[in-house]
Amino acid sequence: GSGVRLGKLPFKLSKKATIREPLVAIAGGLEGGVSAGGGCNAEGCPCGGGAGSDGGGFGGPSVRPAFATNALTQSDVSSVGTLGFLGKSLLPGQVTREMVGSSKLIGQVDRKWIAATCGGGRTLVLFDQHAVDERVTLERLTAAAAEDLRQGVGSLACVPPIEFHATLWELGVVEAYGHCLRRWGWEASCRHAQSSRLGVVRVSRVPCIDGRRLTVQDLREYLQQLEATGGASGAMPGAVSYVLGSRACRTAVKFGDALSPSRCAAFLRALAATRMPFQCAHGRPTCAPLIDLARLQSIETLLQGNKKKKKRRKLDLDALREKCRKKKKEEKEEERAKGSELS
Repeated sequence: GSGVRLGKLPFKLSKKATIREPLVAIAGGLEGGVSAGGGCNAEGCPCGGGAGSDGGGFGGPSVRPAFATNALTQSDVSSVGTLGFLGKSLLPGQVTREMVGSSKLIGQVDRKWIAATCGGGRTLVLFDQHAVDERVTLERLTAAAAEDLRQGVGSLACVPPIEFHATLWELGVVEAYGHCLRRWGWEASCRHAQSSRLGVVRVSRVPCIDGRRLTVQDLREYLQQLEATGGASGAMPGAVSYVLGSRACRTAVKFGDALSPSRCAAFLRALAATRMPFQCAHGRPTCAPLIDLARLQSIETLLQGNKKKKKRRKLDLDALREKCRKKKKEEKEEERAKGSELS
């Protein structure tokens, strides 16, 4: 929600304290406060959707993938409830690709997160090690698959050719976007029926992605995708995206894997070089901006100043009480002296 008061932070604000304790506390809040509906279905993946899931990660259906290319803002992360307990005054503005590229590594946290400072040391950021490696691996696999298809290695001949009945709009999409089909390894031709609303699509080559030969159903789904996107040049066929995303998820590091500092730094450099550094293959954020360290330092200074003032006020009150006690003692002695004189 709106967070708790600064005096109730789950870790002590001290310049001498190590960074690990607050990071572990924050990581625990991230794991506990995020819904698990936005992950993949791969076995052993910590996205939240797999049968072997750890339950961690930043996933959830409310995460929007629109920020994936340029910058990840704190609103994208706080919308899934990860940072509310820190208070809005400590939330950083955003993390950009350039900030990721110039980040300074702190280290691995709880064998799940990679902690680093970005923006000249101003912003503390946690990177999901599985999501980071998954994004890097996905783009490497995509580039390799595209190169194989350009060389004709990733496309298989159909002997005999496959034919299926297609609607008129499917025939039109095949004719209009044949160059898109060929780019991804399909070779298809159309034959219109003279007295019917149906025609025949003849497929002579199909793509083979990561050892999986795509089917007629995969082709028909891609035809729907081409019609919906108007043949967008960067649109990867859904079947190709699924196969490569699943492979990237299975081969990426998992929660619980220990990483050396050099490997963590290599992950961050590779992430900054990707096309979409702020989401994994399944749409989960790869990182979360946690704290504006400059604001945190100013707040700590303010709190320490308030403590000193309270201490001074306490000392002043003690001195005042002692002064009153002495004054009352002197008054009592005067009354006794007057009583003895009267007697």
